[in-house]
Amino acid sequence: TVFVPFALPKETVEVRIEFVKKQYATGTLLKILEPAKDRVKPLCPVYNRCGGCQLQHLSYSAELMEKQQQVKDTLERIGHLKNLTVLPTLGAADPWAYRNKMQFPVSSKAKGKLDIGCSAASTHRVINVENCAIQKEQNNQIVAVVREWMKQYKIPAYNEDKETGIVRHIMGRVGVHTGEVMVCLVTAGDMVPHMKELVRMLKTAIPGL
Repeated sequence: TVFVPFALPKETVEVRIEFVKKQYATGTLLKILEPAKDRVKPLCPVYNRCGGCQLQHLSYSAELMEKQQQVKDTLERIGHLKNLTVLPTLGAADPWAYRNKMQFPVSSKAKGKLDIGCSAASTHRVINVENCAIQKEQNNQIVAVVREWMKQYKIPAYNEDKETGIVRHIMGRVGVHTGEVMVCLVTAGDMVPHMKELVRMLKTAIPGL
């Protein structure tokens, strides 16, 4: 068995083998020769680099079927339970803009460049995300406001290599039933300049804060 991220069952693909064990191997997808019928174009422009999502290249209907099969396989292979009926996965009315909690790291390793988003898979490298498709719109607004505040008032992001800077993470929560919005900044110290300006900017841009 060869595990290949971003490849789908029944596809013909060109792969570079990276790691080989007795029972399995892992590889990197180089080229899709014959795509699966359920392959779709990912909505997110940084999907192939960001570590936040893993199945955007699979249609939503096929994703629900795959999750149903994963439950069935787990019960049979690990639980040794046979002939069980696993009901179809209950899908969402809209598979986008559903996530009500957001915690994005902040980085400025490249001089003058501010990156806010998700970490690349298995790394601490921040992939800049301007508008995350799975986040509630208010969370994307939080990121936009904090990004503008950091640029306008020259608030430095935390650099974990040099242990300098201030802002480490931005966290947002949206009350699904109340519409209330909470914003938290995770910082490297107690003293954060221009906080009153940030609060004013957030209140102006985000109803329910």
